Parts: sequence; structure tokens; C-alpha cells
Amino acid sequence: MKTIGIIGGLSWPSTITYYRAINELVTSRLGGVRGPKAIVVQADLHQVTEWRLSGQVDKIRKQFHEYITSLQSAGADFYLVACNTFQFAAENHPVDIPMLHMADALGRKINKEGYKTIGYLGTSTTLTGEFIIGPLRSKYGLDVLIPDECQRADLDDVIQGELAKNILLPASREMFRRVILSLVDQGAELIILGCTEIGLLVGEEDSPVPVMDTSLVHAEEAVDRAMALCREL
Repeated sequence: MKTIGIIGGLSWPSTITYYRAINELVTSRLGGVRGPKAIVVQADLHQVTEWRLSGQVDKIRKQFHEYITSLQSAGADFYLVACNTFQFAAENHPVDIPMLHMADALGRKINKEGYKTIGYLGTSTTLTGEFIIGPLRSKYGLDVLIPDECQRADLDDVIQGELAKNILLPASREMFRRVILSLVDQGAELIILGCTEIGLLVGEEDSPVPVMDTSLVHAEEAVDRAMALCREL
């Protein structure tokens, strides 16, 4: 089995989701109390968020390069970022181990299931950036709908101010439901929980169409990769 390198802590509640999902998948496939080979490096969410808000992208990428090289030195065969928002910071680094990119794991899954028009929930950085939405559109041929500017502001407030701290409020769940309905009204066939914390609050019961949690899709492909069940990166 290959060793999975995970950049976590972005935030810690969603990293728990990844760790649990990866362990449960390996155990279900191998039986007994078998578990994965995994190495987790804890990112400093407070620091990298400050750099992101102040536009200091070079500092973020430099820090992520250090995270990746530490995973490589520890024996990881490939790495992933347990977060949508900071996916961009781990791309295209001069290291010897490949990245399992969120956009590729998600694009392959959506194409396999046959959806064409998706509604994407996430932070403003994810929704207005090209590092995930771009490949989904250009590489995987998807029509990606995103919330409007006011809705994105509401999502940011809840994701960063509540979910990242493991605060789960009924009023915030209702807000997510309203945003989901607006995307479905525009034609979304599938709702993507495109921030790894959203699945802590929102599930299938909150949407009139199917939902897909990026953290679970990403975790499953990581297990496939570790067990050599999918194509090379």
C-alpha cells in the first residue's frame, strides 16, 4: 500500500472527516483492523488565512512547499490538501511526489455519474478562482453554477466564522438550504459541497437534488491511489 500525505488543519474539523473516511474505506476493503499508511502535517490556518486576505500568495506557496517537502521526507508517495480553498497553494511545486488534486478527483467522479450541470458551494476564494472551477469546466466539460455575490458573503461568514471552529447552527443550515434552492432553480442537477467543512452541517436531506461532498470524493480517490486501484497521477 502506498503512503498518503495529507496537508490538514485547514480546518481541523474537516481534517477529521478525511482521516475517518480514509480509515473506514481501508478497513472496509481489507477487513479486520487494517488501516492506511498516512502522514498528516498540520497547517497553520490562522497564518495562511491572514496571508490570503492580505494577498501574500507567495508566502502561502512557500509555506505549502515546506509542508509538501516534509511529507516527502517522511515517506509519502503522493499528497493531497484536505481543503478546497487552499488547493491552489499546493499546485505545481518542484517536488518528487505527485499531488492528488481535488479538481481531478471531483471531475472524474462527476463525469462517471453522468451529471452535466452542477451547483458549487464554497468560499469566495474557491468560487471565484480558477484552480477548481476552471478545470471542472474546461477539462471535464461541466456547466458550473455558483452563488451570487451576496450569497458568497454569507457562505464565507459561516464557513470561516462557524464551521471552521466546529460551530453548527440551525440558522446557518437554513441559509445553505436557501442557496441550494437558488442553484437548483437555475438548473443544477447536483450540488457540490465544495468546502470540506460544509458536510458537517449539510447533507442529502437539505437538497432536492443529490449532493456530493468533495472531502469524501477526495478521500476515496486517495484510498484508490494508495491501493493502486486507479490510474497513475
